Amino acid sequence: MKTVRAALASHGGRVRVFLRMLSDELDEREHAVPNMDQAGWHKARRLVVPDNMTVLHLPPYAPELNPVERLWAHLRQHDLSNRVFDDCAHLLDAGAQAWQLLMPERLRTVCACDDPPREDSHDAHDHDAYHNYANLRANHFEHLDRALRPDR
Repeated sequence: MKTVRAALASHGGRVRVFLRMLSDELDEREHAVPNMDQAGWHKARRLVVPDNMTVLHLPPYAPELNPVERLWAHLRQHDLSNRVFDDCAHLLDAGAQAWQLLMPERLRTVCACDDPPREDSHDAHDHDAYHNYANLRANHFEHLDRALRPDR
């Protein structure tokens, strides 16, 4: 238990423990590709990634590729804002309660991706947004393909 507590003392330690636990759940022929944003603890030099997984880092500032960002914003705005908590335990309880109250339909709605910008738009902003979005998506999936097929 001491090892786990010490590892959890830092964000990087939490990620390391999570990756190890995820790795232990995989069948010997499975290979996981967890997507992570570019938070420092997700890219720490000391982060040990098990051999049966490849971490794929999302491009910076790309919430459309990481729908959970909308979920965190929703919880902050609707369930955890404008409140004062007596201590950390009360904050954690409120967060857990907000999480438990998320119904599947609300989760789908909050995390749903908007339609991507259209290429044939006559609005210059939309046209640029389409090409930025398309390039971002293509680049992300190219990295994912490389991670899944390291022999290529």
